[in-house]
Amino acid sequence: MATIRVQHPGWLTMVQDGGRISAEPFGASRGGVLDFALYWRALRLVECTHPLSAVLEVVSGPVILVPSDDVLIAVTGAKSVRCRSQIIPSDTGFWAPANHPITVDGPQSARAYVAVHGGFDIGLILGGRGTDIRNHFGGFNGRPLQKGDVLGVLPSTLSRLPHTRWRRWNPEPRNPLRTLRFVWDHAVERYFKTSSGDFTGADYTVEPASNGMAIRLHGAPLGLSNAARYLSEPVLPGTIQIALDGQPLLLLAHRGTMGGYPPIGHVITPDLWHAAQLKPGDVISFKPIALAQARQISQQSYLALSTAVTYTEPVRYASEPSNN
Repeated sequence: MATIRVQHPGWLTMVQDGGRISAEPFGASRGGVLDFALYWRALRLVECTHPLSAVLEVVSGPVILVPSDDVLIAVTGAKSVRCRSQIIPSDTGFWAPANHPITVDGPQSARAYVAVHGGFDIGLILGGRGTDIRNHFGGFNGRPLQKGDVLGVLPSTLSRLPHTRWRRWNPEPRNPLRTLRFVWDHAVERYFKTSSGDFTGADYTVEPASNGMAIRLHGAPLGLSNAARYLSEPVLPGTIQIALDGQPLLLLAHRGTMGGYPPIGHVITPDLWHAAQLKPGDVISFKPIALAQARQISQQSYLALSTAVTYTEPVRYASEPSNN
């Protein structure tokens, strides 16, 4: 069985997958990747599209990986990828030769993803392969990757990409989204004494304390009423809570299943994928939409991911001139 050795882990590189959705009724966090679109793109590029397929989520680089055998690998959302004498474009599936380091020079924004044909050999725990870093289980021993870790690669009988070709992704690269669309919470008028325009008309700055559980935002504080009477209730990725200081928290995939702050609304799923790429200092705003429109946008986004075309092109080495 092929393996991949971690020569340099970067900072906070973890094994993740599509999330433990089936475990949420039992109180376990969904977890998994934060940018599902880039995750799915990476899987498509290596012909491995099961939502529980394990990938690496890279927060900072460089990350250096060394395969024991020739492997078909893909990196999405990265600044650049280097292997041997090649500079490989991000969002590309390519053959990585045995015993030659693959260097991922960090993400373009906040996160990049590394997938391998066959998937990483990670056992299921509570219906998922992702790392729950807060509770120390899943992924690779429940922790971020460290220098010297060795990950197994599952075998596959699918047809493989020739060494002389790259697999590319058809859609154009995404532009950063700075206005997040959301649906108002059903009880918004019960806990907020300021007008809805105070929220939708304001800009919020991403705080450095943000993590995989929530994006912490700072702006003009919102007025709360009856907050002391608020009882904890179930929350989902995308829920926007307002803390007691009036500042919003946008919950992500690694949030707990219960929330203790009043929710003002819920960001739609495709925009939440974009939000996962926000960095400290980024400025965003919120735009309300109707529930029916939110459902339509989400359905269209999932359909676009599942039907997007991958294609192959000849390998171009860094020393070759471009025709563009």
